[in-house]
Amino acid sequence: MAAFCFITALLLAVSLGVHCSCPPSDRAALLAFKAALPQRHLSVFDSWTGNDCCRNWYGVNCDQQSGRVADISLRGDSLPSSSAASTTGSISPQICKLTRLSSIIISDWEGLGGQIPGCISSLVFLRIIDLNGNSITGVIPADIGKLSELIVLNLADNSISGTIPESLTNLGNLKHLDLRNNKISGAIPRSLGKMKMVSRLLVGRNEISGDIPSSIGGVYRLVDLDLSENKISGAIPELLSKLRVLGTVNVGGNKLRGRIPEGLLKSGISYLNMSHNYLEGNIPDVFGGSSYFTVLDFSYNNLKGSLPRSMNSASYIGFLDVSHNHLCGSIPTGSPFDHLDDSSFLFNDCLSLHYFRLERHLPLYSFLPTTLPNNALHGPIPCRDIASPGYPHYGLALLIRGPIPESPGFGYTQVELV
Repeated sequence: MAAFCFITALLLAVSLGVHCSCPPSDRAALLAFKAALPQRHLSVFDSWTGNDCCRNWYGVNCDQQSGRVADISLRGDSLPSSSAASTTGSISPQICKLTRLSSIIISDWEGLGGQIPGCISSLVFLRIIDLNGNSITGVIPADIGKLSELIVLNLADNSISGTIPESLTNLGNLKHLDLRNNKISGAIPRSLGKMKMVSRLLVGRNEISGDIPSSIGGVYRLVDLDLSENKISGAIPELLSKLRVLGTVNVGGNKLRGRIPEGLLKSGISYLNMSHNYLEGNIPDVFGGSSYFTVLDFSYNNLKGSLPRSMNSASYIGFLDVSHNHLCGSIPTGSPFDHLDDSSFLFNDCLSLHYFRLERHLPLYSFLPTTLPNNALHGPIPCRDIASPGYPHYGLALLIRGPIPESPGFGYTQVELV
């Protein structure tokens, strides 16, 4: 019995107390990595002392079995900066000697520039690469597709150039791709549809050109799509409406042409921004009780026709903007139009803004000395709106049906009846 108790105690001690210290090669790689970083957050490395980098080194985690460094997590936005002058630095290629690395997170690290080490593609255990919010230049490593375990690739808010590597579409386990706000050019890879696990595809604010590949219809787990503020041309693929979990689509600020796909307005998308393109034709009259949009932005296009009457049957439209188009006709009354701002309808060819909307939401005097061009405003002008002595010399160009009030405060020198 005593022997049994001894053995049990020994096994418990082993299971709880044995600690595998990191090998000298991992420690040396970490110190070389630290030396290359900008020296704005030196205090966080005060704990990087001693021979065991797996014990209480800030931002470093190790695999419990092998003792090898598995994770590096350094977020500069949550760290105090030193009082020293700002310096620049880079990610040392020595980091590639940490061959069991599973995640590398170095975000918002002031002064961090340089290029992504090409050897990072050799770290086959990597699941997370998060380098957002830095000043990294250069290109995305061409063979990044070798990282078959990668789940997150976040390189947003840097100065990365070049093209999206074709090999990137080999990342079959990737779920989150964020390349926003860089200087990436070229086309979206035609084999995009191979990335069937991606739920967030964010490449807005770059210089990407070409069209939207039809293979995007194969990314069936896609939830958020951001292609905004690029140079993308061609038509919007109807296949996007087949993606059942797609909730956010932002293609604003491109060179897209053609018509608005009807299916997008009948799908489960709740945020749809198509503004600042060259879209033509009518807004599809396909809204219904299941239509729920937090944002619906068609502004700055070449759309014609009238506003769809079926919009009245939408369950919710939180924000609608159809300004700067060629729309005509009257604005429907009732929900969802009764809570929308009048600026959402301005700068159209002959879209009628009823005055009661202006009186309720945006009194006429609040526009002065600005204007309400390219519309068909109608209705009487309330005396209280034009009698203000603060605006004595401004002209109006309105389609007026009803009397112009006579008032001692009426000081306008010109009213043009159009």
